[in-house]
Amino acid sequence: MNKKTVVITILFFLVFCFSVVLLITDKTKTRQAIENIQTPTGIFSADVEISSSSISQNGVPSSSVASSAKNQAQDKIILFYGDGCSHCALVEKFIKDNNIQNKVSFVEKEVFGDDVNANELVQKATTCGVATDSVGVPFLWDGSHCVIGDEAVINFFKQKTNIQ
Repeated sequence: MNKKTVVITILFFLVFCFSVVLLITDKTKTRQAIENIQTPTGIFSADVEISSSSISQNGVPSSSVASSAKNQAQDKIILFYGDGCSHCALVEKFIKDNNIQNKVSFVEKEVFGDDVNANELVQKATTCGVATDSVGVPFLWDGSHCVIGDEAVINFFKQKTNIQ
């Protein structure tokens, strides 16, 4: 082989190795974010809604934000949950007991066993300015807002369905 071929082969190998290292590093960060989601320390008790334009302590969007986002969010509501998460089970029980799935259009995505869903959760949290190490489930995305925690998610559905 000539020197050009050897140099090109070595450069290709180095670029390949560098790419693999970057992919592993990114996957490790994602895995750490997922593990933080699975860790039930303090994250789940912080029932808050985070928005770029309003923050409500009861987990329900303020009326001006809710009305502007209502049309956009109709079919874009995503409820992220984790299998085995006790706080997610409370939300699921509320949804089932109040027949919410027939009153509000939303999609449920499990994140503990699905990297694609977990990555989407992290992306939605980042959009709301939530640090990826503070993300927990249940986590609801209504198309423009993040709602985190069982009480906040339940309050969100109560408002959507006019349940007292």
